[in-house]
Amino acid sequence: MNGKILTKLFISAIISAGAAAGLQVAGLSTFIIVLGFRFHICCVIPGLFFISDSVETAFRFAKYSWGRHIGLFFLFLAVSGIPFALLPSGMTTFQKNDNFFELGVSSVIDMPLYFIWNLPQLIMLYYVLKVTTQLKGSFFYVLLFNIIITAPAFIPLEKTMPVWSMVSVGLVIFTATMLVYKSANWIEFTLFLFFVVWSAIVILGTQNEMLVKLFLGKNYGNWDGFIEVKGVPTEIVRTAYLFVMLLLTAMLKRPKKLPKSLKNA
Repeated sequence: MNGKILTKLFISAIISAGAAAGLQVAGLSTFIIVLGFRFHICCVIPGLFFISDSVETAFRFAKYSWGRHIGLFFLFLAVSGIPFALLPSGMTTFQKNDNFFELGVSSVIDMPLYFIWNLPQLIMLYYVLKVTTQLKGSFFYVLLFNIIITAPAFIPLEKTMPVWSMVSVGLVIFTATMLVYKSANWIEFTLFLFFVVWSAIVILGTQNEMLVKLFLGKNYGNWDGFIEVKGVPTEIVRTAYLFVMLLLTAMLKRPKKLPKSLKNA
C-alpha cells in the first residue's frame, strides 16, 4: 500500500512540475478558469492520480468540529486585522492604488465567492496530501511533494525572484504541510489555507499575475494591496505576516482521533 502511494505521489509530482515548467517556458498559463472556478495544474494532475483513494469521502463533514472551525477562523481573522488597527498610529497607511475599489474592496466583498471558485482544486490538494500522511515519515514526503509541485508553478523560471518572495513561498508551503496534520477535515484545510494566501495578497499586494488571477480578479495582473508599513519594504512585511500565520498554524492542536464513521473525513 505504501509503495503504491509513494509511486503515485512521485509520478504525479514529476508530471505536474514538468508540465508547469514547460508551460512557463512556452509562455502559456499554468491554470485555467472555467465558469469562475480556478484549476491549477499542480493541484489537478495529482488530484486525478489520487481520485480513487478519496472519492468516497470527498464531501463528508465532521459535524462535531464546527465550533472549532469558527473559533480558529476568527483567530486568523483577528491577526489579519492588525495592519488596519495600526492605521491611527501612523505606522501603517493606505496604499495609493488605482484599483482600490474595483479590485481591492470588491475582492473583500466577494471573498466567499473566490473561496468557492478555488475550493475544488484545494480539496484535490487536501486529499492528495491526506492520503500521503499514511506513509511512514509522512511529513517529509508531504513537504517534499509540496516543494516539487510549487517551485516550477509559482516561482518564475525566466527571471530572478526576490529573496523575500521566495521565503514567502516557502512559508506558504510549510503552512500547507502543517495544516494537513492540524486540520480535522477538508473544511479546515481549505478555509485556512485559502484565507492565509488570500489575506496576504489582498492586504499587502503582489506583482505575481498568476496569484492575482487565482485569488482576486481574473482580469488584473497585479495588486499593490491596501496597506503599506512606513519605512519597511512590502516584501518583508508580507513575509513577516506569513510567518505569523505559520506560527498560528503550528500552535493549533491536532484534532482528536476521529470516530470510525468520520475517520476519513
